Amino acid sequence: MNKNQKILRTIIILLAVLIFSLSNLYFLLIKFEGFWLALSGSLEILLFIGLLIAILLFIVRIIKYPQWRNKFNSITLGIALIFFCIYFLPFSLVNENTLQSPVKIRACYEGTMNTSILFFRENGKFEDFNIGFFAYVHTLAGSYTQKNDTLFLNFEKGVSHLLGDTLVIQDSILYKVQNDTLAFTYYYLGKCKGLN
Repeated sequence: MNKNQKILRTIIILLAVLIFSLSNLYFLLIKFEGFWLALSGSLEILLFIGLLIAILLFIVRIIKYPQWRNKFNSITLGIALIFFCIYFLPFSLVNENTLQSPVKIRACYEGTMNTSILFFRENGKFEDFNIGFFAYVHTLAGSYTQKNDTLFLNFEKGVSHLLGDTLVIQDSILYKVQNDTLAFTYYYLGKCKGLN
């Protein structure tokens, strides 16, 4: 019976650590093009269901068997409850600035089937993460320079149909310079608002 307790405790702690790690790897996984983000999300859901089942089994056995009521099982249950509180609160140890240059300008595009998050970093680099249908990720990256309200982009990875080589910031919206006129890019400054 004692061996079963250790196995179930280990499963609960391992699943909690894996789920917490996956939820904090979003800004790393988004850098991989393709379906990696969708696969990690599916894996996170499966691990979460497994964790929920393990915790319910654990609670039932603690209630049913007096020998399961010990300090190690109480600590494991406490860790699981803390994990649930942290997981469902908007809390993350990792964000877009972790191990990277801080974001100077952030913009968002929200289409009907995709969302793009555009970061202009203080080190002169930019990156655009377009998350489309079935969480398929397409990325753009390069360097930029800024003069007043104008951004000059040098694409090093990917091609954009919405962004141009020269962007102008006007009224918190990004416009591209196209044939000496300003064309609407559908990118607005700030974090995404969840409009789509």
